[in-house]
Amino acid sequence: MNIPTIHKLTKIAIPQVHHTYIDDVSCYWQDGLVQPFVKVDITFEAGDAHADNPLISIMTCNMLVEGTKSLSSKDFSEQLDFLGAEIYTYTTFETSSVVLACINKHANNALKLLAECITEPRFDANEFDILKQNLHKKFLIDLENVNFVARRTFLKHVLKGHPYGNILELNHFNETEPEQLRQHFYRLYSSSHAQMYVAGFVDNSFMQTLRTHLRFNSFRTKKLEIPKLTVNEPQQIFVEKTNAIQNAIRIGKIIISRDHPDFIPLSITINVLGGYFGSRLMKTLREEKGYTYGIYSFIFSHRKLDTMVITTEVASEYTADALKCIYNEIDDLCQHKISEIELDNLKSYLMGQLIRSIDGPLSSMDTFKNLHINGRNMQYLEQYVNELQNITPEIILTMAQRYLSDGYTEIVVGKKN
Repeated sequence: MNIPTIHKLTKIAIPQVHHTYIDDVSCYWQDGLVQPFVKVDITFEAGDAHADNPLISIMTCNMLVEGTKSLSSKDFSEQLDFLGAEIYTYTTFETSSVVLACINKHANNALKLLAECITEPRFDANEFDILKQNLHKKFLIDLENVNFVARRTFLKHVLKGHPYGNILELNHFNETEPEQLRQHFYRLYSSSHAQMYVAGFVDNSFMQTLRTHLRFNSFRTKKLEIPKLTVNEPQQIFVEKTNAIQNAIRIGKIIISRDHPDFIPLSITINVLGGYFGSRLMKTLREEKGYTYGIYSFIFSHRKLDTMVITTEVASEYTADALKCIYNEIDDLCQHKISEIELDNLKSYLMGQLIRSIDGPLSSMDTFKNLHINGRNMQYLEQYVNELQNITPEIILTMAQRYLSDGYTEIVVGKKN
């Protein structure tokens, strides 16, 4: 039997993203799906950093699908169910998104519902109370999760004094009223603060349907400008949770932003440390020590800044040694060049991840959206591939020494040993 030759993947075909306008809103779209299914993502500059407190942005976005001026929450849900469609929402630090998923057959009626919820939400007092109560219960449950507490403690201290560090607190549930949601909506949910991302079975007929039924409010208001961050001093913080089953560890720091020429090689270096199953941290703490099921290092991106984070959970009696192992691996990466074999394995993994991220119009549009809202386009992927293929052990060592040697804030949440 002739076994085909295996070739290393060194190039990728970048999918084409088209652009048009729908009711004066930039619409980026990509077709190519065989099945008659579409996803319409409308993203507004209305995230947590643009509100007095995060609960306002979260609840405003959630309330969009809890009834409109002409439909109660129950009627709105029943009409979506009848169409076999879904409209869901989510918020990030910078943006709030309303997403419709439906089959093309029912796009007419589904888009009417989408247009209604982004232009005429009801903000019903009873639905507001129910949603706030549910979010409050969920928040209380989350506060018992050591990883959740570690994440919010990290944000609170590393991003202190910045809108990105303005995290959800218990007192926000008492302070937030329906009128604040209305004000947030009328200030930011308009065509001047919106972008659209459409993918799936997008033919001329669907685009015409989109233009016919989708509309936006046209308030002309100014969004909040997100300021630059003043870097805070690194700290070591322990938060006691006496009933914790495991201790959460979160170590990180602010790093260079995406527009810095070293950003791509630094991101690759961080993957060497803990970005995949064969990484340094995973081999040491999971395979050799057996301290954890998983440990990862990654870049958490915001539009105005980026942070590098290492996160894991271990038994309380292994916390001190786990921290020692993490810092040892960082030191080793800063002192010694990695082998060509290790680098080749990482390159293969990252190329595979990149191919997966643009596999089909739905995944490809998600990737494009992530790039676009951070000031990039799909050509950035070509730059990434080029730098990935040309990176060397010497460059990895330089990046580690330049950016990873020190300056970490260390958060541990759990039991004292």
